[in-house]
Amino acid sequence: YAVVIVTYNRVNYLKKEIESLFNQKVRPKKIVIVDNCSSDGTEDYINTLLKFANNQVITYERMNKI
Repeated sequence: YAVVIVTYNRVNYLKKEIESLFNQKVRPKKIVIVDNCSSDGTEDYINTLLKFANNQVITYERMNKI
């Protein structure tokens, strides 16, 4: 299954949600994160996650404006 997460300035909730998804017995095959131009460090968090996790599960899309 796939999961789509839409977020805006909720990086702390996003961290918990992603952690929860990876801790499930049946993990999603794809996680798509749509960021509505957050200004709270969401982009930095996701880029760090993608860099160190080095996985093909997460796709990150950042919108140019709200």
